[in-house]
Amino acid sequence: MESAPRGRRIYSEEERTGIISRFKSSELSLKEFCLQEKISMSALRKWRHLYDSKEEPKFIELPEIRCPEARQEIELKLPHGIELRLKV
Repeated sequence: MESAPRGRRIYSEEERTGIISRFKSSELSLKEFCLQEKISMSALRKWRHLYDSKEEPKFIELPEIRCPEARQEIELKLPHGIELRLKV
């Protein structure tokens, strides 16, 4: 950790990736998390954009639908309370 002009803190890459990881595993909103960690929301948004764009896309395999007449529902629960439901 280094100090920057105007009392701002400079975070190392390791610190930034650790903060991003903690945010992703938390159930907190961006605002709540930043208040808790005492960092600015703009900094966390910037770090997420920089580091998330470096990650490989992640895919999950969905089950094969064998009977087109049967109605099925696929539900995907994402972090931060986001849910995706597909009716097929």
